Amino acid sequence: MYDVISFGSITVDVFLGTEASEMDGKLQYPAGTKIYVKDIDFHTGGCGMNIAIGLKRMGCRTALLGKFGDDLNAIMIKDVLRKEGIPFLGPKGNGRTGYSVVLDSKKHNRTILHYRGASNTFKPKELRKSKIKAKWLYMASALGDTFRTQKVLAGIAARRGIKIAYNPGINECRKGSKHLREILRATEMAIMNKGEAAALSKQAETEDMLTTIRRMGPKIVCITNGNNDTQCYENGVIFRLKPHDIRVKERTGAGDAFSAGVVAGMAKGKGIEHSLQLGLANSESVIQYFGATNKLLSWRNANQMIIRKPGKVKKGIA
Repeated sequence: MYDVISFGSITVDVFLGTEASEMDGKLQYPAGTKIYVKDIDFHTGGCGMNIAIGLKRMGCRTALLGKFGDDLNAIMIKDVLRKEGIPFLGPKGNGRTGYSVVLDSKKHNRTILHYRGASNTFKPKELRKSKIKAKWLYMASALGDTFRTQKVLAGIAARRGIKIAYNPGINECRKGSKHLREILRATEMAIMNKGEAAALSKQAETEDMLTTIRRMGPKIVCITNGNNDTQCYENGVIFRLKPHDIRVKERTGAGDAFSAGVVAGMAKGKGIEHSLQLGLANSESVIQYFGATNKLLSWRNANQMIIRKPGKVKKGIA
């Protein structure tokens, strides 16, 4: 049995460091001209892949469930899974592997051109149900055939007593709670950023988002908010975790790193407060480097970081 099975997209990401400026929250790229790139780097990516690697490095028995293609990019995916020691439970790939181009600006904000490819084509009939044996199941954003498979997975987890950590994407959240009802009712812990939470809850204030999403089914609700406090609801208590003021290199993968730390802590029975600290340490390590899985922390290093420099936590009654 695994500690956690990670279900989500699998991609290859190319990071392009540019000198693009920003105006009104938008990156400025002039049309009809050549734009020079100062840095380029290739990494595996996708929420499913990122979370699996993060959990494995945190010492969890981890497997990856998803789908990638049978193209040249698949070679990189297989090589990384082999090196990380992560079993793959998905179907044999076909078509094109998901691919992302990450455009980084002067202020280290990024725009992502995201092609999901085979990650959207995981059909329910391709699911090997006998392989779904774990304490936790992490489920990330899913579209198309893969969303239908995700709903089947949620049902399997509910029947088998597997706890679900769920991070729906912005597209799913905009469709509303009815679209996600089956999954949310089976979810132990929902993790999302403020934009996703606002779209799902139709609320403007974070505390209202927490309590509204809690009523949809999840026992625990975590909402991240970039440089601002992360807030988390559990058992009538709201935890507010303040991030550190650190130098940011690139923000891609911060949310996945946070989720991996939190889920690792919960899977190891550490409770939500310590798990939030693990998530913060992991995400702050990743954003100081290029790549969504570069500098993900080990269990030992994450806990050492918490001892040296814990995030400030405030508690309040919901």
